[in-house]
Amino acid sequence: WGMLREWIQSNRRFRIWQERLQFEVVKWDKSRDEKYLLSGGNLGKAEGWYFDEKYRDYLSDVQGEFIRESLEKRDKKIKEEKRKQKQIILGFAGFSIVSLVFTGFVGWNLIQSEIRGTQEKLNSLVATSKNYLNAENYGDAQFEALKDKKLLETTWWKQRIPEYIKQKVDIAL
Repeated sequence: WGMLREWIQSNRRFRIWQERLQFEVVKWDKSRDEKYLLSGGNLGKAEGWYFDEKYRDYLSDVQGEFIRESLEKRDKKIKEEKRKQKQIILGFAGFSIVSLVFTGFVGWNLIQSEIRGTQEKLNSLVATSKNYLNAENYGDAQFEALKDKKLLETTWWKQRIPEYIKQKVDIAL
């Protein structure tokens, strides 16, 4: 009896836990419904006892099956959550790429529009300068030509202005 008493004393926590587990096993075993499976902290404790070689042999077959089913349910849930997270991340990545492409397209078109506007303004100023020259109004012609040159030099996309427009500006001076 002494050995039995010593065994009971040293395994008291396990036996108390096992009695509580048995209550849950009975509920689950009647219907085999997943809603009765262990989760959270209770599953963590069960997992600890189940994988402890010292105590696994003291679990009944149904208790072992109950714990395994609970672990499988948890693992499936974790896998599903990871899959959903991956989908969300891929969705955000896809959205970001589309947004960047769209922004680049809009930016490119804006720059092209600005370049065309600058070219038109330069052509207009050159034409105005020529009109002043034809009217022998040399001061205004020179002033318009200087405005042309300043506009050409201050625009940051001057390398995108065609050479023939740059030559017109130089000739107007």
